[in-house]
Amino acid sequence: MKLPGMYFRIAGPIIRLFFPMRAERLAGLDTPCVLLCRHRNMRGPVNTVLHYAYDASPWIYYPFCEKDTFFSHMYGYTMTERLHWPKWLAYPFLKFLTAVTVPLFKSFGCIPVYRGDSHIRETFRISVDTLLSGRSIMIYPDIDYTANTDSVGSIYDGFLMLERLYFKKSGRHLPFVPVHLDTKNRRMWFGEPVVFGEGSFTDELRIAKEAILSQWHDQS
Repeated sequence: MKLPGMYFRIAGPIIRLFFPMRAERLAGLDTPCVLLCRHRNMRGPVNTVLHYAYDASPWIYYPFCEKDTFFSHMYGYTMTERLHWPKWLAYPFLKFLTAVTVPLFKSFGCIPVYRGDSHIRETFRISVDTLLSGRSIMIYPDIDYTANTDSVGSIYDGFLMLERLYFKKSGRHLPFVPVHLDTKNRRMWFGEPVVFGEGSFTDELRIAKEAILSQWHDQS
């Protein structure tokens, strides 16, 4: 399957008109990588997907990958509980949004994320297969996804297990590349790739996590 699909190839340029961004192109790597961006209250996923989906497939929370679960999650929590939309308005709006958004997610090859579930193994399997095919992936690891400040909070580090799985299959280390997002100046650029060394996996995981956080802290 060629990614992104025709849906995104048609809709993407139109949607990008509403989210203009000077997005740096990734160069200098001869292997696929993992792009890491903060959520920034969904600004990170929206902008990175719109500008980098030609090169990378994003991890997306699994309810957003199917129409029924997308509508249930957005209607039962996001729109009515978090954003306090009245139900009579949220319902028709989300029916339209569901019909448009889920096919778009599938068009750019989203990888469903099953947090805290045994199905997380499927997330990693799809991710490694995607990387082995030569396509990069995008992950948003910050725990407080609603934060919209420059300060960097805690991040999940389970995604770093991709290094072990990818190395076992390919014999190569997997670069993790922080993405910096400046919404005020409408700019995105890449940090230095973080690559595991030859020490113990536990030590290298800690070093990699600290290196990723350090780059984000330097830009905050």
